Amino acid sequence: MLTCSSTENKGIKEVYDMIDKYKRHTITNHFFETRRANQTKQWLHQTINDTLIERFYANPIIKEEILKIEKQLEQNLINPYQAAMDLFKKL
Repeated sequence: MLTCSSTENKGIKEVYDMIDKYKRHTITNHFFETRRANQTKQWLHQTINDTLIERFYANPIIKEEILKIEKQLEQNLINPYQAAMDLFKKL
């Protein structure tokens, strides 16, 4: 473990060298590329999920139906799973 202080200008070069050595090592053994590829896939899927959810709840038909469904759920008139599936059918 290394320590450094920017205010005292101590250990900066040593920490930088350690980071650089680690980066070169991960590039050499392809860990860096593999990790980055996995991250970009995760970002893709997260963006898709976020967009789907955002657009689903922004849909005026869905907004109106959810209010109705929530009232029915409070009265135990419908099954939440079936209600969700019915919402998707309205898209």
